[in-house]
Amino acid sequence: MPILTGLGCSYKCTFCEHALINSRHHALEAKDIVKQMNYYYEKYNIDSFAFFDEEFLSDKERIFELTDLLKNNTNKFYWGTQVRASDIHERYINKERLQQIEESGCIRFSMGVESGSPRMLKKIKKGLTPEIVIRAANFGKNSKIGPDVSLGDNVSVGNDVVISNSLIMDNTIIESNTCVSDSIVSGKNILSLNNKLKE
Repeated sequence: MPILTGLGCSYKCTFCEHALINSRHHALEAKDIVKQMNYYYEKYNIDSFAFFDEEFLSDKERIFELTDLLKNNTNKFYWGTQVRASDIHERYINKERLQQIEESGCIRFSMGVESGSPRMLKKIKKGLTPEIVIRAANFGKNSKIGPDVSLGDNVSVGNDVVISNSLIMDNTIIESNTCVSDSIVSGKNILSLNNKLKE
C-alpha cells in the first residue's frame, strides 16, 4: 500500500521538479504515520506499505520515533521507502540503527543513485559520489533490508556508461537480495548481473 508521509525535497538535483519550485520537505509526525498504517490494517487487512517520500530519512527524530513505535505496535507491518545513500553512514543510519529499522519491519531501501560517474553526479547536482554509494552498501551488507539501486540519468554516454556499469558490476553494492533498475546498463551486463546475483 503506497503512503505519502511527506511532501517536497531539500535537494536540488537538476532533473527534478523540486529544483525548479524550490520546495522543502514537510512531513507527518511518526505517530500519525502509524495511525494510518493501523487504520489500513484494521479496515482492509493491509500489512505492507511503501513510503513514497523523496526524503524519508531527512528528519532524524521522526525516523527514530517511527521505528520505536512500529517495534512496539500491536500490529506488525512490512515496509520500504526511498532513501539517499548519503544518509547511511556512521553518524546517522549506521549498522546499529539499520538493525533497529530492520526490526521495525523494513524490508526494502530504494536508492536513486542515477549514475556511477563522478562527472555526471556533479553535473546533475546529486550530492553523491560513488564512494558514498559504496559506503552505504557496505553498511547494509549484513542487513536483511533489500537494496533497490536505481541507475539511469538518461544523459550518460561513452565512458560515463562504462563507469556506471562498473559501479554495479565490480564493486560491493551487489547482494543476493539486490534489485537493480538501470536504463544505461548494457544487455550483456544485465545477464552477467543476473548470474552474479544467483551465485
